[in-house]
Amino acid sequence: MAPIRILIINPNSSSAMTEALKPVVEGLGFGDLKNHDAFLIACYSAHPLVPLLRAHQPPPTKPVLGIFEASVSASLLCLGANESFGIVSTGKVWEGLLTRAVGAFLGGKDGDGEGEEEEAKGKWRRFAGVETTGLSAGELHEAPREEVRRRVKEAAARLVAGPQAGGRDARAEKEGDGDAVGVKHGARGVEGKAEVGGERKVTAVCLGCAGMVGMEAWVREAVGEALGTGAEDVRVVDGVKVGVGMLVAL
Repeated sequence: MAPIRILIINPNSSSAMTEALKPVVEGLGFGDLKNHDAFLIACYSAHPLVPLLRAHQPPPTKPVLGIFEASVSASLLCLGANESFGIVSTGKVWEGLLTRAVGAFLGGKDGDGEGEEEEAKGKWRRFAGVETTGLSAGELHEAPREEVRRRVKEAAARLVAGPQAGGRDARAEKEGDGDAVGVKHGARGVEGKAEVGGERKVTAVCLGCAGMVGMEAWVREAVGEALGTGAEDVRVVDGVKVGVGMLVAL
């Protein structure tokens, strides 16, 4: 059987991030990737290239997947009862963007965010929300390594430990932010607002940027420090790795 040939597209035009992706993909051992039988969009977002490439191919169409869709799908498959997944990403703007993207992916409205919170109730109970590092995608590779490590670990710890660890909801409540509608670590609505409805343990953490490839060890370290017992149950999901695996399977 001929090797599967996957074209991995880095749409942000960052050569540093593209170079960072190469060893991760080559390490998967799926063979020659120079030509393509499928496409993987290596930008962690509801990226327009995904539907565009699906729609504008001559038959027979080839599989197209984004690393965002791949990581969310893989995370959902890992969850047990009363468990949830969350995302660690870069700048604060991604908290709202990715929350809405998850809602749209799970069947909610795909628009400007109005009315999404009501529609999300009952559908997002397995989504714990988004925690961010305050760094841009470029700064993940340009900022001092120890500073990047610290910020990634802090975001991961907030996500898995919930409001009691000083996450966004706890900070908002302390500061009197009207967006905090509850402090239970459960589903979150538009712009990361918490929904009251019982606690769900976070057992899957998505790396919410292609530039975070290779940072799984930092996230695992943070999870271990934040949780202690039970940390071994938490999976770190790299959308690049699972995306390549899914495309090979397709």
